[in-house]
Amino acid sequence: MTGSVLGVLLAVAPHAREGQYEVDFRAKRAVTTRVDQHKRWKEDLEIEAGKTFAGIAFVAVIKSLRAELSPGQKVDLKAVAFTPRPRLAPVNVIRERPESVRMAGRTIAADRYTIHPDIPAIAKLFVSAPDQHVWLYAEGPAAFLRYEGPLVEPNDPIVRVDTIPSRAANAGRAPPRRR
Repeated sequence: MTGSVLGVLLAVAPHAREGQYEVDFRAKRAVTTRVDQHKRWKEDLEIEAGKTFAGIAFVAVIKSLRAELSPGQKVDLKAVAFTPRPRLAPVNVIRERPESVRMAGRTIAADRYTIHPDIPAIAKLFVSAPDQHVWLYAEGPAAFLRYEGPLVEPNDPIVRVDTIPSRAANAGRAPPRRR
């Protein structure tokens, strides 16, 4: 995969969804293959450099916008959304007020950002897409702490990705060896 391509391969149980999601930002093309539906979509998109992003790339974008956005401020961008057909969707990235996040038995000062799909009123009758949230470390360099949102498609289960695993996540691990 080149730097201009974002690719995601999924096999999500128990939903039995198997798919491949790709965006080539240079060619301005996105492809979705859903094995479970026996379908494939190829779409040419009006991708605007520096204004259109997909998936985890939003974390890097939010990190770079941190100095420009004060709590309550927003910036309008575009996202490549997989519905499952690839399409462009306007989104607002909003810097929320600072908050404390509990991770691994401690409290960490964080800045929360919301990625809000800007769905036109008429389309809201037929389309829904949940907000996604990204937390950055509030003190010092903008370091990623947490992501919460759907895995790929808007109807996917909401997942939480923490950079500091909780004790529960480590509960099944073997104890460290003694030397």
